[in-house]
Amino acid sequence: TGLAAYGFKKLAGKILLALLDASSAMELRRLPELFCGLEREGPGEGPTLYPVACSPQAWAAAAPFLLIQACLGL
Repeated sequence: TGLAAYGFKKLAGKILLALLDASSAMELRRLPELFCGLEREGPGEGPTLYPVACSPQAWAAAAPFLLIQACLGL
């Protein structure tokens, strides 16, 4: 699906790792529906949170699993 279907499995894997890294800064490691793509303030800092984003959000929670599926070609 998506990038992996077009042969960009490494890029899909990079996105997966970035989402997992971002989730480590979220409460209970739950991915919200969106967060800001601003540069991080320093090492160990998480992404900038969007104040009214819902967390958890079904499509955000499913995204890492779909990326794993795409990277493995399942």
